[in-house]
Amino acid sequence: MPFTGDGLRRTLAIGPVENRTPYRRHPFEKQLKDRLSATLQGTCPRVLMPAAADGVVQSALETLQPQGAGAGPPRNLVLAEAGRQAGLNAILTAAVLDISAIRQEEGHLWYKDTLTYLRVQVAMTVYDTATGAKLLDETTEHKTEVEDLDGADVLRSEDQMQPAISSALDQLAGLAAERVCERLSALPWRGFVIAREGDRLVLSSGAAIGLKPGMTLEIFDDSSTIDGAQGQKFFLPGLKIGEARVSAVTEWQAEATLVSGEQVKTGNSVKLR
Repeated sequence: MPFTGDGLRRTLAIGPVENRTPYRRHPFEKQLKDRLSATLQGTCPRVLMPAAADGVVQSALETLQPQGAGAGPPRNLVLAEAGRQAGLNAILTAAVLDISAIRQEEGHLWYKDTLTYLRVQVAMTVYDTATGAKLLDETTEHKTEVEDLDGADVLRSEDQMQPAISSALDQLAGLAAERVCERLSALPWRGFVIAREGDRLVLSSGAAIGLKPGMTLEIFDDSSTIDGAQGQKFFLPGLKIGEARVSAVTEWQAEATLVSGEQVKTGNSVKLR
């Protein structure tokens, strides 16, 4: 899938994946996360998933107060700030919302029949770390026809239904990975300044995404925030305030020399000139 024309790869972490159903004998949330990761790596090679980033995201979320949005920074901003420090362009969170049996009448006239389906619902949200906004926020479901299953007996039938549930999760993860890849393909690359000492800048992106010594970067002040609905906050895209030239790279970080811009500080974003 073609990406925007900067030639750099995008970075993504899969954050918390929750199981909000009462079915706990099988780790459906782990299966969903593993399948999302494997499918993204197999079908979207321009997206990198740094191994250490998951821990950074999880640690950031653990700082949130349980009382809700009024008790501290909103979830989307906490995720964005953690992602910037880890050199991420996006963070994906997901949840297994529902596993249930539904009955539907199908057919016409005397050919009607009542069929039973196992329904599995998954929610997925992808956050853009440059803004804190949602790139994707969807709920999808998969239905599998089953026999001899009553809605009230699904919980007691978890072991029996485990193969069908697992198959549904695999298919939902595959569809979700395609949607994530599609959105990231259109997302402009942004890196972030994580330290400054004199004219020396440290960036949270490196050779793994395609940065090389000699590249010139434009620097933007997008550290200001604006209030949104339901207690959310978002980073505002700011004006260009300087330029820097990449001087050295490691796999996941880079050093750059400031060419212009006395107001450059930690938290500013960069893109290729």
